[in-house]
Amino acid sequence: MIVSYLTLTNVCKQYRTGDVCVDALKDASFSLEDGEFAVVLGSSGAGKTTLLNLLGGMDSATSGQIILDGKDVTALNKKGLAAYRRNEVGFVFQFYNLMPNLTALENVEIAVEICKNALDPRAILTEVGLGDRMSNFPAQLSGGEQQRVSIARALAKNPKLLLCDEPTGALDYVTGKLILKLLHDVSKEQKKSTRQTKSFISAAAESNRSTSILPPCPSNASNGETMKTLFKTFGRMFKRHATRLVSIFLMVLVSVGFTAGIGMATTKIDYSLSDYYHVIDGHGNRARLSV
Repeated sequence: MIVSYLTLTNVCKQYRTGDVCVDALKDASFSLEDGEFAVVLGSSGAGKTTLLNLLGGMDSATSGQIILDGKDVTALNKKGLAAYRRNEVGFVFQFYNLMPNLTALENVEIAVEICKNALDPRAILTEVGLGDRMSNFPAQLSGGEQQRVSIARALAKNPKLLLCDEPTGALDYVTGKLILKLLHDVSKEQKKSTRQTKSFISAAAESNRSTSILPPCPSNASNGETMKTLFKTFGRMFKRHATRLVSIFLMVLVSVGFTAGIGMATTKIDYSLSDYYHVIDGHGNRARLSV
């Protein structure tokens, strides 16, 4: 019988507040082979981060089983989870989470101090393209460079499993593509090396395999229905806060007038609420929305 490197079986995570029980993750099952680069896909709130937290030992499953390289993660106690997080898992966060008063090199070094089989921080930073930026502080680095430091910090731990929680979410498109390419390249290099990092899992990115944990968002709502809902919501908000909104609007007009040196505008303003419930339909006609 062939056993996968990572296996999840009917993993569930529930959060309970009083009598209310919320299923953050329900019956998630999949397997990952040695050296595989996989992606977890799902809409906002689907449970991607919850899943990665369970895989990373930062939270405990309500039910189900997680096995990594023959070890049952769900059976570990607090001390066992601490050792698991320290030595077997690397985590790349969406917003870098770097220490602002430490250089790029020091941010990587502080992570390897607590690991058994850590790699050379200088070599890893050079590998991710930051060989000439090691002495720079995070504030002196671009967003893409800070994320590279975060990736180097995770890789320098020499973990068995590297988890990336939306690693390009805080980056622009071009930089995000570069970070994804870097992760792909590092994943390929890991297969050729003797390092123990064997598998990569990323949330909301691209790879040669994806695992969907929830169906996509419904797409049967038309643009017209969406716009109607938005205008209804705006109408309710305006009814509730009409006086405050008009006052703020007048204050903005006065400020702009004085700043530009043109004084107050003399244009007559009609504050009739009914005007705010009219939209232009697709044919250029005014349509009344009931709010």
